[in-house]
Amino acid sequence: MRIFLRDLGQFVFLVLVNRNMEKEEIESAIYGAFECFANTEPRIEYPARAPLKRPVLLFLEESGGRRIEFRITGESDKRMLVIRRLSGAAQGCGPVVSVRAAVEARASVSGEVLMRFLYRKELMRYNASAKLRQVVAAFYRLYRGCVRSR
Repeated sequence: MRIFLRDLGQFVFLVLVNRNMEKEEIESAIYGAFECFANTEPRIEYPARAPLKRPVLLFLEESGGRRIEFRITGESDKRMLVIRRLSGAAQGCGPVVSVRAAVEARASVSGEVLMRFLYRKELMRYNASAKLRQVVAAFYRLYRGCVRSR
């Protein structure tokens, strides 16, 4: 689920870069893309490391109340992801991710702040020695800020 939320956030960010679209249009476009994919009724199988105790459900919801279900089921040596569009009557129970909330959350963070964060993340990922320097520098700034406030 964490990977799904991260990828959804990146997708929203990429669409937000287009300043010609309003938030409602972005929400509609993102939900529409998932809906088009769900209409193909994909079933994705992949190997499992451990068996699932119960199916994992996640719902993507549009502001109009329409939902797309992501269901992961497990058998002994494999897992299957099924994505399907739900009708208005069949709501299901499980965690719900609102496309509107995802767009609002991403839009509240400035592009400059987000790019600064992503740049630092990439530096730390590919430069092991920089990790230590970054941690020490962050600790020093935090320490210095605490000492100055007294």
